Amino acid sequence: MDTRVIKYFLTVAQTNNITHAAQQLHVTQPTLSRQMIDLEKELGVTLFDRKQRRIELTSEGILFQQRASTILSLLTQTKQELQNAKEELTGVLNIGCVVSKVSKFVMKIISNFQKKISKGKL
Repeated sequence: MDTRVIKYFLTVAQTNNITHAAQQLHVTQPTLSRQMIDLEKELGVTLFDRKQRRIELTSEGILFQQRASTILSLLTQTKQELQNAKEELTGVLNIGCVVSKVSKFVMKIISNFQKKISKGKL
């Protein structure tokens, strides 16, 4: 199962109509219908209660809809975090300081900085 099929499922679930979902997704109705049948076979459950010109989610379909939304949300969040990681500075920072009146002040700042990092506040 790939994310494309999950997105297809969520669109079908939202529209309650394969034809309307196919139009929104810019795919043919038979292709979308086949994808949903294959998804049901892969999961081993019936996701839709098919009625004339309308489909409704079964209880299994409702559960899958909730989980599918969570899955896609987590994927989007992960992609965003990975992209942000590229933009953030990472690595080891070495600071040198000679012994002077300022040394204690510098050490206190570094200690506070390390605490913030360990608590995830930076």
